[in-house]
Amino acid sequence: MKKLIKILAALAAIFVVLVAGALITLKIMFPFSKLKTMAQEYVAQNYNREIDFKDVSFNLIGVTVEDFKFSEEGGFKEGDFVSAETAVVKVEFAPLLKKQIKIKTIGFDGVKINVVKLKDGKFNFDSLIPASAEEVSPEPQEEEISSAPLAMDLTAKDIYIKNSDVIYKDLQNGTEFSVKDVNFSIKDFDYNNPFSFMLSLSTTIDTGDIKLSPVTVSSEGTANIAGMDLSKASAEVKTFAVAYKHFKVDMAGGVENFEQPKASLKGTIKGVDSKLVAEFVSAEMPAFSLPVINIEAEAAADLNASKAEVSKFNVGLGKSYVNTSASADFSKPELSFSAATKINVNLSDVSDIAKDMLAEFKLKGLITGNIKTASASPAPSVKGSIVFKDLGASVMGKILSALNGTVTINSINDVKTNVITGVFDNSDFKTSLAYSNKNKMAVDFMFNMDKFTLDDIDFNKLMASSEEEKPQASADKAEAQTSSSDLKMDPMDIKADVIIKRVENNVFSTDNLTFKANIKNLDLTMAKASGTMSFSASDGEIRDLDKIINSSVFLKVIFTTVKIAQKALKATQVISGGSINTDSVSYKSIVGDYTLGGGVAKINKSDLNSDLATITTTGTVNFVTEKLDMKIKVGLGKNASGSAAIKVGGTVNDPSFKLDVASTVSSLLGGGKDSAASQTVQDVKNTVKDITGGIKNLFKKK
Repeated sequence: MKKLIKILAALAAIFVVLVAGALITLKIMFPFSKLKTMAQEYVAQNYNREIDFKDVSFNLIGVTVEDFKFSEEGGFKEGDFVSAETAVVKVEFAPLLKKQIKIKTIGFDGVKINVVKLKDGKFNFDSLIPASAEEVSPEPQEEEISSAPLAMDLTAKDIYIKNSDVIYKDLQNGTEFSVKDVNFSIKDFDYNNPFSFMLSLSTTIDTGDIKLSPVTVSSEGTANIAGMDLSKASAEVKTFAVAYKHFKVDMAGGVENFEQPKASLKGTIKGVDSKLVAEFVSAEMPAFSLPVINIEAEAAADLNASKAEVSKFNVGLGKSYVNTSASADFSKPELSFSAATKINVNLSDVSDIAKDMLAEFKLKGLITGNIKTASASPAPSVKGSIVFKDLGASVMGKILSALNGTVTINSINDVKTNVITGVFDNSDFKTSLAYSNKNKMAVDFMFNMDKFTLDDIDFNKLMASSEEEKPQASADKAEAQTSSSDLKMDPMDIKADVIIKRVENNVFSTDNLTFKANIKNLDLTMAKASGTMSFSASDGEIRDLDKIINSSVFLKVIFTTVKIAQKALKATQVISGGSINTDSVSYKSIVGDYTLGGGVAKINKSDLNSDLATITTTGTVNFVTEKLDMKIKVGLGKNASGSAAIKVGGTVNDPSFKLDVASTVSSLLGGGKDSAASQTVQDVKNTVKDITGGIKNLFKKK
């Protein structure tokens, strides 16, 4: 590229000198009419185009062409390819005698250029390019050009393009792009010293779907090509402005040493909002408006070493900002990089961006962080920390406040928090989370809260409802099982320690809820899961057991035994001759302890106690086959004096029940022969009636 620029510069200088000498000769030898005829014949014969100009005037050392026109291929009937109202070249004569080139003026006024991409993919200027020009010159010839700066004494008082347009049309897709009112000027150009420049233009874009008009661009600055010594060349943009309606970009910056470039940029972007984006995106979106975006950047590159460094890239919005520095090495086949980012996000700024949409969430607080990334195999390394300071929000109609904590990132596969504290709905809580994914995913979770209240939980939206989870009719059962097997989750290890002193919502309420788990290889099937789980709760009520069971794997394990007890009681209600509606469960306490292994949950302990009845469950639940092997004892009162024993088989979705008469009679008679002698079969039936009648109030429809 450097050599090409030098070649063009040398050719330009030679051209100016030759033109200067030739103009005097042309004026004498070729009158205007003869010159025009020669030009028209040459263009027609070589390019199948037409050329026209109103006048050519020769000065002592210059030329002016007026009303110049150059047609499309086929002649002016096809349109104008290039036209110009005037073109002027004036050179000072005396400096030429001293081997100096001092140009008074090079100017073009009213230039119009029409660029068209035809339906066959070719451009309307392709026929002007000779076939030989498309061939690449042999590399040895390129090496003949000296790499040293080209010595030249070249200046130009005034270089300009005024009132000019460039119009681009793509006939393949119907898009159009135009650059209008182009005004570009260079004052006091010097091949060896700094000079000033100015640019202004407006554009229109029409892609069919997107129409933008007008977009204005303006810029002023200085440049120095330093005799084509790129190590000393520089450019300074004092102002660079882009405006479209209320959207504005204002920047300033510069570049020095084009061989080892160092660049800087500073400015603002205003007016980014939903109205602007709507002109590019047809989809509806909520109203938003970004504050002024402040940008500041500094970068350097070593082109010989194929390295780059961004010492500063800062973006600020209101009180929030992101500051980044980075370096990259392109010298090896695989890119090597490192970056450091500092973030400071004030949630009030986030609320201000979309006030109408986010007002209800009442966001506040500060999020800060320091993140470092670097190239590594097989994935980039990430390290750092994120700090929450006094975060607040409205969540499901409840107020979250005073959230404070730190997230530590050791890698993308190793993230943990300290003990995060906060207040939710006037109730203190603390929580922590550790996540790792080295060989497989592992999660360690702790949550401790005084009171957790949510009104009207919609399990149909938040979680899979019982109706959606129910097996289909037998004709569709195979298809349902196949569809279920398509759901996949990689096995993971999980530890959980949850304590909530009071829980209240529309489907479940209780005191002193605890849940502990230490499970390995957990997935949706539970086939390879192993470990332990336990839970307890007191003084509560379950109002919709189906939805709770189907909301997660954990709750399915915990409450399946209670569900089976429901079905068992309903199936054996004939003993009491009554009707038991089992939509709700009221209790004084629930305790569960389970061991998982081989796809089977062993029920070490599962007790539900109430003033009216006590349910004790033992046995196993096979989550792979869904087979049940359980025994449920139902006793009257919280002390379970006298109990009915029920054997449970079948599957989770289709359980079978059988009254264990021997165990029931033994329990009712206390196990002694004398007692048995005094108890009749009718007495047993009456006692079972009392038991099942008493638990009607334990399981009742609300």
